[in-house]
Amino acid sequence: MNIKSAISTLRSGAAALIAAAALVAATASCSGPTQVDIDGITYSIDTDSTATALGPASGRPAAADGRVAIRQKVNARKLTCTVTAIATEAFKGCSWLKSITIPSSVEHIGKAAFDGCAALAEIHCQVVAPPEVEPTVFNGVDASRCRLFVPLSSSSSYQVAPVWAQFAASEEGSIVLP
Repeated sequence: MNIKSAISTLRSGAAALIAAAALVAATASCSGPTQVDIDGITYSIDTDSTATALGPASGRPAAADGRVAIRQKVNARKLTCTVTAIATEAFKGCSWLKSITIPSSVEHIGKAAFDGCAALAEIHCQVVAPPEVEPTVFNGVDASRCRLFVPLSSSSSYQVAPVWAQFAASEEGSIVLP
């Protein structure tokens, strides 16, 4: 092995070590039981730089008009985390909730997340493919009067998706379900 080759190998090893240290620091900075309250909603920050919407902060109404929009991204500990889930029972019993907007980043909605939300009249789901949901997610929501709004390109998927297919039709803006 010549000197040039040895120096090149050392530089590559040092660069890899620096990159690994940065990754460990980023993971550590988002680890732990971190929660943030933004616009009246509490989010938990997960170790993989994702977040879960936990529901209204302090159990109080998140919006005076009953309209809640879950954020697609939240900032915590100098990191931007993507909201990928709505927790089990997140909005359970929120009788004041009239409208919920679910961002396109959500992949899973926990059991009974909107259980007992009797005033829920609009669900604006911006996810192209219907998110994974449990059958109990909308218990106590009158599906015959609650309108579901989805991206136009997705209406056929929602029409046949378990749980989602039960909702009343609506045409508004860029969102349609027959």
